Amino acid sequence: MGTIGAMSGVVGSVAGVLPSTLGGVGGVKPEEVIDRLTERITDRLRNELKVELQRESESLAAQQGALDTFLVKELESQNTCPVCYELMVPPQHAPMMLFPCGHSFCGRCLEQHIDRNKKTQCPICRKKIESRAPNYSLQQLIQQVVAKKESSGRAAPSGPLSPGSPGRRMLDGAGVEDGLEPCSNTDRVRRQYDRAATRMRVLRNELADTAIEEDGLNGKVAAAAAVAGHLQEEEQVVLRRLAAVQAELDLVREQLAQQGSKVADLVRQAEAVRQRRELLQVSGGVGGTR
Repeated sequence: MGTIGAMSGVVGSVAGVLPSTLGGVGGVKPEEVIDRLTERITDRLRNELKVELQRESESLAAQQGALDTFLVKELESQNTCPVCYELMVPPQHAPMMLFPCGHSFCGRCLEQHIDRNKKTQCPICRKKIESRAPNYSLQQLIQQVVAKKESSGRAAPSGPLSPGSPGRRMLDGAGVEDGLEPCSNTDRVRRQYDRAATRMRVLRNELADTAIEEDGLNGKVAAAAAVAGHLQEEEQVVLRRLAAVQAELDLVREQLAQQGSKVADLVRQAEAVRQRRELLQVSGGVGGTR
């Protein structure tokens, strides 16, 4: 707009000089010369203004794109599951909030932590888990981030940002003169450190839980081994008793077989005596009659 004001002053100066200089020359009126000159200057100013507006539009678009990319990356880094480091996108990694501590984890990790491993404490703060519920507000925010990332990916330019462009200055931490919030390397490192510290805390808690679980299982193994040893001793005692009973049973069966043979012999002898007696009775009766 300063350019337009300067050119307007030039037009006014020319308008003041031309009437006295070109008055009646060649039959062209000074007013016509001024009109033509004004028209040319106006056209040039219009073209320069279009170029300037185009540059401003491209600059604003680059700044907005860089800002969107920065916000997407920040939201992604802050909304990953502290256990598996996956972005909590439904359905498999839908964010779930624990009560009363308020920490959020993805549904898959909580299922592994609570339902399968039978843990009853928050992996971060170790508070007792009273209940859990889907974190719908965080889920909606993450879905918006994913949608924005997909849309920005489809609309992203094919070439990289130039070193001096506002978008590059935004990503590199500059751009304060453009009215953008700089991305401080210190802030970025601090956020990464906080995430790593949270992850380390979760892993330490998991390690402590695993050590406690291992000690408990080792105790159960020792108790089960003692019971198994006692049962093995009982088995040996029962086997020895069973062997003795089996030997006694075999002896009884052998005696029973021998006694059965004697009974059979006595039965045969008794039958033979009975037959002989009957024969003698018949023979004695016949002799008496004669």
